[in-house]
Amino acid sequence: MHDDIFEKIITREIPAKIIYEDE
Repeated sequence: MHDDIFEKIITREIPAKIIYEDE
């Protein structure tokens, strides 16, 4: 269960950083 939560955070954090850098 912990891995699932951690994986969702990473999955959302990666695209967020890409958008932040693109902007």
